[in-house]
Amino acid sequence: MDQDRVGVFVKRWITVLLLLALAVVLTSCGSGEQGGDQEPWQHGIVIPKGDSGYIMMAQEQGFYQEHGAEVEVVELEGAVQLAQGLIAGELDSAELSPDPIYEAALRGAQLKIIGSTIPGMAYALYSSEEIGGLEDLQGRTLGTSAPGALPDVIARAMLRESGIDPESVQLTNAGSDADRWQALLGGQIDAVANSAEYVPETEEDDRVKVLAPAWEVVPQYPRFMIVANNNALEEKPEAAVGFLAGTMEGISYALENREDALQLTADTTDAPVDDPSSVYMYDLIKEQDFASPTSEISRDNLEWLQEFRLEAGIQDEEVNLDELIDESYREQALEEANVQQ
Repeated sequence: MDQDRVGVFVKRWITVLLLLALAVVLTSCGSGEQGGDQEPWQHGIVIPKGDSGYIMMAQEQGFYQEHGAEVEVVELEGAVQLAQGLIAGELDSAELSPDPIYEAALRGAQLKIIGSTIPGMAYALYSSEEIGGLEDLQGRTLGTSAPGALPDVIARAMLRESGIDPESVQLTNAGSDADRWQALLGGQIDAVANSAEYVPETEEDDRVKVLAPAWEVVPQYPRFMIVANNNALEEKPEAAVGFLAGTMEGISYALENREDALQLTADTTDAPVDDPSSVYMYDLIKEQDFASPTSEISRDNLEWLQEFRLEAGIQDEEVNLDELIDESYREQALEEANVQQ
């Protein structure tokens, strides 16, 4: 090849390489404006327990990917950490009770309730055998957790709904679920507010009993809502819709496939597949219609909770639920999801 032809050949390749580089730059710029949905959707949950078969099923079955969403599930200790992650933008969404969300909204946090997973309250008050009923808790010690956290607020709600002044009961922070349970078994406290997964243990230990199921005393108390950061919704709307559609299908699949759900719970919690707590929680959630395959947002229940919090002095100001609730992503997800409506 002579010198002139070599020069032409080199110039052509330089041109091609420059065009390729320009294409890469343009693609990168475009992704900054429109391609945010390519980033993983960060979803936070409390470390899963007996309800794992419902909560983790979408990820297990690949339903998120089927709807074009890459979802990373982040497990944290509790609702406080989840709320902090949402507010800081470290999480795109989280599954938690509405109580810390009301508090965050009043402090100006830009969050939206966009759906639910298990809106039914699988919770209960437990006590020593000598406690006859809720009225007998007056003057006694009831173990909850930090003021304003779910165990504390639901205990107050159950007492008020039963006509008992919460101030007549000594509510004390007794630590985590496991810590509270051990305190009850050891006789350090008279009662506790805990997840329903402890119900089977009362059948094996005659020192303790179920004093009152939350689903009977305060059936309108909403449990797990899906709350999202506004920035994430604006930057990754398609991911939000795909995440919700996958979540819906995961809940639906778990409701229809008991053995798979129990196996997933066993794999997640390192418990036997026939663990009484896991089996009880799965069956309770299904029988009581606690899980929502359509991610419904119960406005009535959220209003009830806010009214209770205001009346009880837990919350000082009213949250604008019209601004806090956003049904649009759920409505789009319902068009994609293969679930019964």
